[in-house]
Amino acid sequence: MKILYFGTAQIAADILKELTKLDTEVVGVVSQPDRIGNRNKIQPTPVKQVALELGLKLFQPNKSREIVEEIQALKPDLILTCAYGEIIGEKILNIPKYKCVNIHASLLPKYRGAAPIQFAILNNEKETGITLMYMDKSMDTGDIIVQEKVSIEPNETFSSLYNKLTVLGKKMIKENIHILTSDNVKHYPQDNDSATYTKKIEKVDEKINWSESAIKIDCLVRALFEKPIAYTTYGDTLVKIHEVEVVGNNKSDATPGTIIDISKHGILVNTGSGGILIKKIQLAGKNPTPIASLLNGKHIFEIDKSFTF
Repeated sequence: MKILYFGTAQIAADILKELTKLDTEVVGVVSQPDRIGNRNKIQPTPVKQVALELGLKLFQPNKSREIVEEIQALKPDLILTCAYGEIIGEKILNIPKYKCVNIHASLLPKYRGAAPIQFAILNNEKETGITLMYMDKSMDTGDIIVQEKVSIEPNETFSSLYNKLTVLGKKMIKENIHILTSDNVKHYPQDNDSATYTKKIEKVDEKINWSESAIKIDCLVRALFEKPIAYTTYGDTLVKIHEVEVVGNNKSDATPGTIIDISKHGILVNTGSGGILIKKIQLAGKNPTPIASLLNGKHIFEIDKSFTF
């Protein structure tokens, strides 16, 4: 069974590794072009790295439509995609005998789009999952083949949930690849009236708004951990927030963002509803530091001073 694989992110790279262990032939891999990463160095995509390690034929077009003829020449029976980063055009969707199947990290029709894992945490969901779905010309709107759920724990971060979903995605491909390459695949349409959409996380979305509730701020911090990391400012200093804890109603009438208390347990800050304890921070040019360690030396934080938003 000849499979062409589209993917870019780490979850897609891990699933690609699993796919190559199965009774299939990966005839090619398509990934996004390399981008500038840390320290302004060109960074290959995780999927590219795996493709090169495994000696797989690799394409990195600016737009997938640029390689239609190359894909036709490969004669794939099935196209699989996961976290590729671009809507694939109908010319490509119509090539394989067994159509194109997307591995999407949400329980569709909830959280269509670019950031389903982050938004599940941002919205304080209790569960999410992986959906295997047929692709069509729109974004994440095709018929559902199979779904499986995972729980979202109260302290779940983007990183921990990403890892959970990666494990689930690998399992589902292993268990369902024979179904995807059959002539009678059961599938059902999505309920478009129940659909919700996500967007790419921008820099403006990363800044903490202290007038929000403590619960919502906690969700933001967890949704952006370990990358890109929620942040705030204290005077002229940028402060990245790595870990917080909701402490409920602190009965303070202080302006949201005001530091109420500083102790070895953390920096207690008033919010629009309740208090939040900052337990781990990162200052510019420094490593992430637990507040207990920060208090062992000189620091800039003072009670009754405020973080800005």
